[in-house]
Amino acid sequence: MELYIFRHSDYLRLYNCTPEIINEMEQFSKYGDSSTPSYHIESFIIILLGILSYLFYLPCICVIWRYSFTQSCYKLLLYIGFTDLLNICVCGFLHAFLALQRASFCIYPNLIYFAGMIGVCMYF
Repeated sequence: MELYIFRHSDYLRLYNCTPEIINEMEQFSKYGDSSTPSYHIESFIIILLGILSYLFYLPCICVIWRYSFTQSCYKLLLYIGFTDLLNICVCGFLHAFLALQRASFCIYPNLIYFAGMIGVCMYF
């Protein structure tokens, strides 16, 4: 994080995100390559599973919200439910979007970096 914030030029050099590489990766993400598979089916399956997870989670969260002020265990369950919903957003929907875009780190460095931080934070 220190390298990312305070020494951003070293950060870009170490991760090899020079303007030439970024341009090449953007062209690849737009037009693709015949030897590289596209992940459309997998991405749509991930999106579908994320939507199903949300549909199953939301009624449970509503019931837990109703009883969350009576006992402390419901407050913990509510917290776990909200972190799971955020994790489904990051790991499910964002991952599928990036796979559809054929994204790499140099194209979306800030988005991938902070999404990874949120995903790791929600995991623990």
